[in-house]
Amino acid sequence: MAMGLGSSFLASTSHMLTLSFDDGFKKSFYRIAEIYEQYGLHACLNVIASGHLPSFQAPDDYITSEILGDFEDWNKLQSRGHEIMPHTWKHANLTRLPFEEATALIDKISAAYIKFVTDAKTESLSCKIAEFLIASAKIFFVD
Repeated sequence: MAMGLGSSFLASTSHMLTLSFDDGFKKSFYRIAEIYEQYGLHACLNVIASGHLPSFQAPDDYITSEILGDFEDWNKLQSRGHEIMPHTWKHANLTRLPFEEATALIDKISAAYIKFVTDAKTESLSCKIAEFLIASAKIFFVD
């Protein structure tokens, strides 16, 4: 099983819980991965794609480039079976941006994932994510 749990557990379970972890804090993401691996589980890790770049502008005092990982980290964690998902390009609240700017940021993060994440499924996954995010964004931008 992908979750590392026996089929008898799944057969007797009526509810499932999924946790995802945001932003890409390098130290805590590696620790989360270790904990999940102890139980045969895989974590869902959502990363800020530009967080490691010198041009990254911290949105607050808590999310700084010094404590965020980079695509080398994300590829290592992905190779261990963890899911790496986009959590925006620069941690912007897309619902507060003009639609064109929001969709441009979605396109930018999709391109980064296609270029830097080594999973062979990334291109189609990123395209689906971009399509979903753009469709979702349209809901927030309706007059």
